[in-house]
Amino acid sequence: MSDTPRKPDLRLFLVVKNNLDSPQSSWIPMGAAWANADGRGYSLSIDFLPIRMPGKSYDFVLRTPLEDQTDDTQAPDNRAF
Repeated sequence: MSDTPRKPDLRLFLVVKNNLDSPQSSWIPMGAAWANADGRGYSLSIDFLPIRMPGKSYDFVLRTPLEDQTDDTQAPDNRAF
């Protein structure tokens, strides 16, 4: 077994809309997911949990990492999901 950490299979983002009428949203990287060895699920690593705020809506989105994306790289705004 290698001591080198495996790159995540998926990245976890919190997508925050400031209000329900606005098309603008903020994509905040918040974790990653790795496929389980048996292929039947994923293990998640979550960096934080959001606090619910009135007037905002939240979505959790799993996306495949971009080839050049590192842990501190943010996703582009306005991705469709």
